[in-house]
Amino acid sequence: MNRRLLSLWRIPAGLAVGYLAWNGTHPAILMLALAMPLLVMNSPSRATAGLTALAYYLGSAWDLPHGAAVFFGDNLGSGLLNTAGSYALWLGASLALSLPWWALWTSQSQWRGLRLLLALVLVALPPIGIVGWAWPLTATGLVLPGFGWIGLGLMAFWLVFLASMPASKQAMSVLLAALSFLIFLPVALVQRHDPAPLWQGQDTQLGWGSGSLYWVEMYEHTQALKTYIQPLAPHHNLLLPETVGGEWQAILPLWRNESARLNAQHSTVLMGVRQTYPQGYDNCLAAIGQHQGIKYCQRVPVPVSMWQPWDQATSAHPHWFSQPVFKLGNQTIAPLICYEQLLVWPVLQSFLHHPDLILASGNSWWSRQTHLPQIQIKAVHAWGRLFGVPVVTAMNY
Repeated sequence: MNRRLLSLWRIPAGLAVGYLAWNGTHPAILMLALAMPLLVMNSPSRATAGLTALAYYLGSAWDLPHGAAVFFGDNLGSGLLNTAGSYALWLGASLALSLPWWALWTSQSQWRGLRLLLALVLVALPPIGIVGWAWPLTATGLVLPGFGWIGLGLMAFWLVFLASMPASKQAMSVLLAALSFLIFLPVALVQRHDPAPLWQGQDTQLGWGSGSLYWVEMYEHTQALKTYIQPLAPHHNLLLPETVGGEWQAILPLWRNESARLNAQHSTVLMGVRQTYPQGYDNCLAAIGQHQGIKYCQRVPVPVSMWQPWDQATSAHPHWFSQPVFKLGNQTIAPLICYEQLLVWPVLQSFLHHPDLILASGNSWWSRQTHLPQIQIKAVHAWGRLFGVPVVTAMNY
């Protein structure tokens, strides 16, 4: 049988690797993602390489069509039109991510490693990086905890080395990859997270209404949030999920007394809020208590649903490369709001500033019946583990 036909096993293997690595229950299974670049670049043809990469990205975001259909609602149309639009987003983003792998594939082993490296860079950075989830090197934190930038470089070098081995040594390449997996597996299975002294995150069950700009029940909603805050001990800080605070200027009077109490006990509560303008809005983290005010605005709002460049009146403002960290007292904080936790360049940009803490908030009411919230948390914990930085998460469901 033709060798290229025999190699088609790579396509379902890519799908399985993408699905298991990102949707698997145990965090250690994310290690499988490191096999993706080798599966793709060692393919015998460009078509097989491109289809294997496409299958990997489709598998990694398997739940996206269901979540998108809930998230967008009638924005993509109703009924079958909404379903078709959700699948189109899933397929379109996966195609965009697979294109660099297809374009950079080569049959010349001496160039294969460098092209693998270039493909990793292209899917991590804008413009493709705007949908750059499921980056294989995210798994580096599981196997090289605390190694930071050096660990990222070592893992990239190892993949380049394995991919560059000539066809006559493919068996050796597979053996070395399998041995490295077995060596690193015990490290990945030990799931220890660095503690975040004086910080805690609070998940909520506020559902769809969270984040609406026009709550009829705004007062009752704020009172419900206060029940999470009142037990907070002096000198401790709390993170609440994305957008649960509502419209910042509207809620400020409702928090005046609570904010004064928190300030007196030297505590800070950070919550997700919106700041609305005549044209569009910012999706932000704001503080009450000590250091009150807007601290961070999301760099990468979700494309299509939040960031709508064709309609500035309703679009969330992207802040792209601005303000990757902020100061809270003597701590440097790296904030990641929801969608940013899935991407690469916002995370790496924040780590250029040597943060002391990662605050990861999200609003997952639309995806609570999928693996997507767990994928976000898995990714951000892997990054924190790689750089030895504590992670505090807060999700609304």
